[in-house]
Amino acid sequence: MDRVARHLDELLAAAEASQAAASAMNAQLLAPQNYQNGTDELGRARREMQAGQSTERVGDRLIRASGSFDKAIAAVNTARSIFNEALTQRQAAEIAKAPELAGAVWAKTEKDLGKAARALEKGNEMPALEGAAQAAAGYSEAELA
Repeated sequence: MDRVARHLDELLAAAEASQAAASAMNAQLLAPQNYQNGTDELGRARREMQAGQSTERVGDRLIRASGSFDKAIAAVNTARSIFNEALTQRQAAEIAKAPELAGAVWAKTEKDLGKAARALEKGNEMPALEGAAQAAAGYSEAELA
């Protein structure tokens, strides 16, 4: 394997490790835009690698993917502190099997929390806080259903 191919393999491994770390932190829910950006870039990079595209272009995509996942991880850390009550209620609702027993309420509340997370990613703290409060109430309702 030549040096360029090895470098791309290293960049791919780093992007995949960043994605796994972000997934483990539930970035899909708490930092959806950054996580999606990383996933999109990683997917494009894989397709371009298979198609034999420019190694520079593929490398740039892998670097952007890693950067997006790293941003997602940072955003998750912020979201966990701001959304603490909602996440506590979410966990209690999961334990009570709310996704199965109160599916409609659960689905709406997941959307509410996702909307709040996207607002937070954009730096809109007040709508994020309001959305988190809505989500906490929704999860509490789902838990009791």
